[in-house]
Amino acid sequence: MTEERTCIRGCVQRDVHYATCSRSGPGYEGDNPCRGCAPKPCRDGSLICDTCFGRMRGLLGDVRDLVGRLTAIADPLKAAVLDQVRVRASTTEPPAVVGSDILDALVTLNAVHDWAYADLAQHTNDRETVEWLAEHILQRHRPIDGLRDAWSVQDVKDQWGVERQTDDVYVFPDEEDGEEPTPIHEWYDPLLTLRQAAARWNLTQRAVQKWVGKGVLEPVAKLRENGQVVSYFRASAIDKAAREMKTRRKNRPHEFASS
Repeated sequence: MTEERTCIRGCVQRDVHYATCSRSGPGYEGDNPCRGCAPKPCRDGSLICDTCFGRMRGLLGDVRDLVGRLTAIADPLKAAVLDQVRVRASTTEPPAVVGSDILDALVTLNAVHDWAYADLAQHTNDRETVEWLAEHILQRHRPIDGLRDAWSVQDVKDQWGVERQTDDVYVFPDEEDGEEPTPIHEWYDPLLTLRQAAARWNLTQRAVQKWVGKGVLEPVAKLRENGQVVSYFRASAIDKAAREMKTRRKNRPHEFASS
């Protein structure tokens, strides 16, 4: 009888235990019960289990969107430019616009990009290939002191997500379609300058600056341009602030009587 192969990544079956497991069963009363210790079998013709295979295929399907998202974040004309303003008094060198974490993540995404179009089933029975794919796609590399020694597709997705996560910005289909609203992707929520934010709602720049002073609106990025610090705001955040200020004016008009 041929012994069943198990996932080389060490995956186990939840609530399935070895007969010798001492931390499971109705008689166990300890604080650290075993959640499963029996290894998962490999899928047919593969060295990994169905769960790993499915995760790998799903993450590879996200690679193109992740590349687009990180490229947009790295491009000051499209998305976030700097997390904060950096001023160097002792050097004339310009500050780095793109963080090293984004560059490292893009290197990993580009390395696995072509695998998104490959037939995984034809390659997951080779140990060297599977180990490389698992390291670059599935493995979570926990940061130490804020730094990672490597990046995987899963790390990139955990850090930045495939699309901007928000509760208030959605694409609503025509009412007669009866479909659920879907989240707007990154490129539908651009960064706008103070001037662009004011023009979006036909306001003065001073009015938008007051929103910032009241804490209703916060810049998500700042960039030094031509000796001046330019703040950038998400279009969705501007719209949300405008709606909030409109509600405040309606409910508490006395606060805005002299403004």
